[in-house]
Amino acid sequence: MDGVPKTVGRISWFEGEIITIDFGRSVEFDPKQYSELTRLGRWIDADDLSKFYLVKKPEAAFPDDTINQVLGRLNLNGYELIHSNATYA
Repeated sequence: MDGVPKTVGRISWFEGEIITIDFGRSVEFDPKQYSELTRLGRWIDADDLSKFYLVKKPEAAFPDDTINQVLGRLNLNGYELIHSNATYA
């Protein structure tokens, strides 16, 4: 789970995929303010304002479309969506 913010205390094994929105710059954005984004899973508070982390719910089959729609409406362009599976010892 390299790259996950220090604010993460625990991620359940039921929450296997983490999606990172990486803007590469500081942006004013709070994903918890948008109901369509909160339905996708649990958002982790970031260490800074350039990356945002979603611990995806299993039933959120392909959240990229929803994320892209919300960010497009906000005119927040130039980001990368990074999918990664959490690993457990």
